Amino acid sequence: SMVMNAALFAGSKIVVFPSFNFHQTLRALNEYRVTRAHLAPPILVAFAKHPHVVEKFGPFPYLTDLFSGGGPLDAIA
Repeated sequence: SMVMNAALFAGSKIVVFPSFNFHQTLRALNEYRVTRAHLAPPILVAFAKHPHVVEKFGPFPYLTDLFSGGGPLDAIA
């Protein structure tokens, strides 16, 4: 909530989903011109394991910063 409150205080728009949906999240990155994304490690791992799906929705020209927290981020082999 601290990240979200800081963004609101700075005047940023925030896109929040009630639950994770792989395709909806990828579409939103472009539709809402997301510049900074704060994503949980399992979501980033899912994106890394399905690069062809991510490429289908990309490129993501507005995305400049990607943050992950709340747990360890596993290496992708």
